[in-house]
Amino acid sequence: MPKSSWLQIRVTPEQKAELRALADAAGRDVSAYVLDRALPSSSAGFAQHIGWIADHPGSHVALAECVDYLQALPAARGTELAAMPPRFHELSPLHQNTVCAWVEHRAQLWGVHPPAWVLDVPALDAPHFAGDLLSVRPHLLVAAPVVCRRRNLFRE
Repeated sequence: MPKSSWLQIRVTPEQKAELRALADAAGRDVSAYVLDRALPSSSAGFAQHIGWIADHPGSHVALAECVDYLQALPAARGTELAAMPPRFHELSPLHQNTVCAWVEHRAQLWGVHPPAWVLDVPALDAPHFAGDLLSVRPHLLVAAPVVCRRRNLFRE
């Protein structure tokens, strides 16, 4: 739907600079960034986030934005997750498993079965720990959510 109206908000120069920096890091303009955060139901969708990860495979921001999108996705829009998004096969096994873990997590919260494509993604061959601190690993082995442990992802 084309935009046909203006909305202004008052912010401090520091807030404006912070919003601009966040939008730049997300690869969005400020308006799109604020709209995506304020009205997640109007964001472009799951497939766009997967494409962003595929285009920026080394970017933690792209993956974090996808996770944020999934966290904010209401159950009514869960149908967006039913089909494997285009370009999903371009993601690394680590990113595929991270996205699948979050999709499974959301499905659990909604009380529905996860999409079949998520269950078809094999778990990582070796454990992947969030961070390099060996002393934290025993804690992560226990504290990681079940959906992550099944995929060999160990983070909280």
